[in-house]
Amino acid sequence: MPRPSSLLVVRDNHQSCSASMYTLDTVDYRDDAEHEPLLTPATPDYGATVPRSPGVPSSRRIILNATLKMACIFIVSTALLGGTLWLALPKLEESDRPMLRIPKSFQQLQDLNFLLKKYRDIYPFRIFVCYVTTYLFLQAFSLPGSMYLSILGGAVWGVARALPLACCCVATGASLSYLISSALGPALLTLPKWKAVLDKWADKISANKENMISFLIVLRIAPLPPHWVVNIVCPHVGIGLVPFWISTALGILGRG
Repeated sequence: MPRPSSLLVVRDNHQSCSASMYTLDTVDYRDDAEHEPLLTPATPDYGATVPRSPGVPSSRRIILNATLKMACIFIVSTALLGGTLWLALPKLEESDRPMLRIPKSFQQLQDLNFLLKKYRDIYPFRIFVCYVTTYLFLQAFSLPGSMYLSILGGAVWGVARALPLACCCVATGASLSYLISSALGPALLTLPKWKAVLDKWADKISANKENMISFLIVLRIAPLPPHWVVNIVCPHVGIGLVPFWISTALGILGRG
């Protein structure tokens, strides 16, 4: 018959083994828990859906930056136009001031024609500078009124001098629009609709690559597409500034 002390030793050994088994079971269970994923499909993502590459701005941010830059360019250009007109225009009589405006109707065009003829004989160089500056501003931002200025130039200087002047003004103003689009237009490539338009025109230009100048002249003579579309698209489809200027001037000459 075993001694009581031996029973105590066996019992203690049994309890130690049970405690050890319990401890191992606990560790094994916790190890399995550590191998489980921390995020399951039921775990909320708190708005983090698609990770973005660091340093790559979103399409909306690119368009916003381009819009702000375009607004700054327009404000600065408007200030330069206003400053040029303020410095170059001769001092007008009080009765002539209401007639000095960008013409938007035939009556306003007649009034401006009378005013320019009156001051042309007195200040020929100042009138020329104001006319060219206003024409370039309208063309650069595709604003209405350039057609009236072309007619007005013919009435003031005659068709023989006004037509080449108008061609140069249109080509130079369109080139300014070309440069603005070249700098800020890549933001439009983030929009699928504009990218599809550019791809379409790129295919057309590639098909007429051997007769590029003739193709661009036809675009200027034809009523469609609008000239502002051509100005915006051309820098992004591989057309250089020099052929763009030449084709624009010849196209306007052909229309005149």
